[in-house]
Amino acid sequence: MITMKTIGEALGIIVDELSDQNYAQSLEFYRFWLNTGRTYTQIPSDQIFYAVWNNRAARGSIDPNSDGQVIHQNAHLTLRFAGDAESDHVPAPYNSRLRNRLSRRSLQEISNNSLMAARYGQNTVVEFYADANLVAHWANLCQDI
Repeated sequence: MITMKTIGEALGIIVDELSDQNYAQSLEFYRFWLNTGRTYTQIPSDQIFYAVWNNRAARGSIDPNSDGQVIHQNAHLTLRFAGDAESDHVPAPYNSRLRNRLSRRSLQEISNNSLMAARYGQNTVVEFYADANLVAHWANLCQDI
């Protein structure tokens, strides 16, 4: 039986593995599974938000303490995906104000993680860099508009 949890996990992997080479196919795959999901179950209104939010940092790739990259190489694709999901007729009903919500949450998390890092050390460094990078890409995107 297909459950929304199963579909949500699959859609999260799609966001996590976005690349320039697979972007169009990933968006199409996302549309297909949202259509399938709404046939079998009710899709939560925050499904796409959490797929993006929970996969905004590649697994450990932006942790400078473990020889990782400081900048997430796919942040621009995450933002492009959020914009396309807002404007596409299939995912649009499930992501009201997606880019706005992601931006607001990223700014909140930067503040939270900065305070946590100051108090407890480096335990939140990966999330901090992911959020900072997302906000930086967002600012650059808005500058181009």
